[in-house]
Amino acid sequence: MVSVPVYIVSGTLGATLVQAADGDAATFATLFRLYEVTYDGAADVLEGTWILSFSIASFGGAFPRWLGWLGIALGLSRWVKATIPSAPRLRS
Repeated sequence: MVSVPVYIVSGTLGATLVQAADGDAATFATLFRLYEVTYDGAADVLEGTWILSFSIASFGGAFPRWLGWLGIALGLSRWVKATIPSAPRLRS
């Protein structure tokens, strides 16, 4: 539920990208960068947070401990993915 607003904005930007595909290249590049930051940045931080939260909570339940540690590793990997900048693109 926490990530739903980010997915709505990301979906809207994706639809806007489709409309802008045959237009100005600078507008398309700006919209794509905004889409990329929203989907690959903000969404990954939120996903990593809820995965990490459930993983920590699983230590108090009847789940196997390895499952909690796997979730922590997965949640942290989502944060790392969100903080790594995308590779620069070569202009031709």
